[in-house]
Amino acid sequence: KKEHTIYVCYPFPHHLWPWYPRLVVLTKFLLLYGIPLILIGSFYVLIAWHLIRSSRNNLGQNPSHVKQLRSRTKVAKIVLNFVVIFAVCFFPSHIFLIWYYFDENPNDHYNEYWHCFKIIGYVLTFANSCLNPIALYFISSVFR
Repeated sequence: KKEHTIYVCYPFPHHLWPWYPRLVVLTKFLLLYGIPLILIGSFYVLIAWHLIRSSRNNLGQNPSHVKQLRSRTKVAKIVLNFVVIFAVCFFPSHIFLIWYYFDENPNDHYNEYWHCFKIIGYVLTFANSCLNPIALYFISSVFR
């Protein structure tokens, strides 16, 4: 088996190790992933709850209410797909950073698996911008 040397650059001053990088990574995880996902998910649940209530109240009503309910349901599905795409695309890069900066010896444990995981995470992060319009195209006939 060939041995590979992997060099790592640190974006944080070494004299502030380990508390500062951990604080920054955890803050970025919460502000850029955790809190937005919780907020988006919570609002999506509220939208779904409102749609269910509307459908019960308008059951058997005129066709315009049924059409409006279908339209709202389509919008809710679009929002749900964006939430799922966001969650899937940004999760791996955050997990990698949390692992790397919270591991006691990350350089000893950093191997080809983690290197590939990091690359896939960053690719998915950038792919998020590309996947949203593609998902919109497949979900909504209006945007085709």
